Amino acid sequence: LMACNADEQTVVTQHETDSYASITVKFPGTVTTRALPGDYNQNGTWTGRDTLETVSVFLVNVSQGVVDYNSFTKSAFQEIDVNGILHPNLALKATAGENVRAYVVINGETSILNTLKATAAANFATTFASAAQKIASQVAWLNANGKETIMMTNDADSYVINVAAGVTEEEAMAGTGNHVQVQVERVVSRAFMTVTPEATTGAGW
Repeated sequence: LMACNADEQTVVTQHETDSYASITVKFPGTVTTRALPGDYNQNGTWTGRDTLETVSVFLVNVSQGVVDYNSFTKSAFQEIDVNGILHPNLALKATAGENVRAYVVINGETSILNTLKATAAANFATTFASAAQKIASQVAWLNANGKETIMMTNDADSYVINVAAGVTEEEAMAGTGNHVQVQVERVVSRAFMTVTPEATTGAGW
């Protein structure tokens, strides 16, 4: 059998999700505060005022022009240990290539996630920075259980991974291949301020 291609046919770049990669999410370290006791989450538990609803992961492969992504819900999480590490690692399909940038969004709103999912690899860094600014301008929202849902993102745009082909989901989750740790930070938070009024009445405050 023989087959031939017409000269005028365009070359189509295939999106081959031929491997898996995994992300370790690290939350901020031990918190020290002069605010009210218990007014923030302790490491080791996620039972304070905040709640962990979703973790969305984006792997941006600029050389291949591909953005791989997946969103994980509560069923994928087991614990946050005393070092702020979320267990287990989160594994997703990934397109092989070098210098693949990793981005994480915690508790992302649907509109923000949809914007990121529709963004091309070449423009992703700029769009992600814009999305982070949008997140920072919003206040926390209350979920059905009355707990605050705080959105979080990468603490820096510097997490890069080389994705090798042929790594299985199990290998990626074990951290033996195609693995990167990303630290996230709260982009919306509370602050307490103590002031001394100039006067006890009138416009002194």
